[in-house]
Amino acid sequence: MVNLGWKLALVAKGGAPAALLDTYEQERLPVMRDVLFKTESLTGLIGSENPIVRGLVNHLGPLIGGAGFVQESSAARMSQIAVGYRGGPLSEEHAHSGGLRAGDRVPDLRIRLQAGDAWEEDSLYGALDPLRFVLLVAHGETAAALDPGLRDAAAGWGDLVRLIELASPAETADSAKYKAALGHGSSIFLVRPDGYVGLAASEKAAAHELTAYRDKWITPA
Repeated sequence: MVNLGWKLALVAKGGAPAALLDTYEQERLPVMRDVLFKTESLTGLIGSENPIVRGLVNHLGPLIGGAGFVQESSAARMSQIAVGYRGGPLSEEHAHSGGLRAGDRVPDLRIRLQAGDAWEEDSLYGALDPLRFVLLVAHGETAAALDPGLRDAAAGWGDLVRLIELASPAETADSAKYKAALGHGSSIFLVRPDGYVGLAASEKAAAHELTAYRDKWITPA
C-alpha cells in the first residue's frame, strides 16, 4: 500500500513522470510470486497424504516452529519487513562502506542526529518522513563538514527531500551496529517515503549521483 501510495501521490501532483508507476509492478510482482510459492509449498506439505511426510510434519513441525530464530524470521517475512528491492528500477547502488544497500529497508538504529549546533541521540526511524524523501548523510565517529556540492544537489529537490546528518552513537554496541549498516566513512542514503533506500553512494560522488537520480525520476517544478 505504501509502495504504491507515495508513487501515485507524486505522479498525481505532477512531481514525477508516469513511468514511476510502472515500478510498483516491477518491485511488487516478485514479492507476490514468492508469497504464493511459499504458501502453496507449505499447504502441500501440511496436506500431504504421504504417511512419512505427515509424521514428520506432526512431530517435527511444532519443534521447528517454536524455535526463536524461526519465529523471528517468519514474523519479519509475514510483516514484509524482510522484503527488499535490490536490483529494482529505483535502486541505484554505488561504491560506499557499510552493509546497507540500495533496495534495502532502512533498519532501526540508535544514531546521533544533528540538531542545530548540537548532536542528539535518537532512533533512525524517528528521522524518516513518509511524506518525502530523506537524504541521510552518515558520517563516521567524527562528523566532517558537509560537502557544499551535496547540499546544493539536495536543494535542487526542493521540498521533496529532507537532508539529515548522522553520526555514530557513543554506546559501543550501538556504534558497532551503526558502522555495520552505514559504514565507517561518509556515505549517503536517499531513503524513499516508504522507508527503502533508493540511492546509496559515497559522499564524494553523491552530488552527481543525487542529481542524476532526480533528473530520471522527478519532474522539475
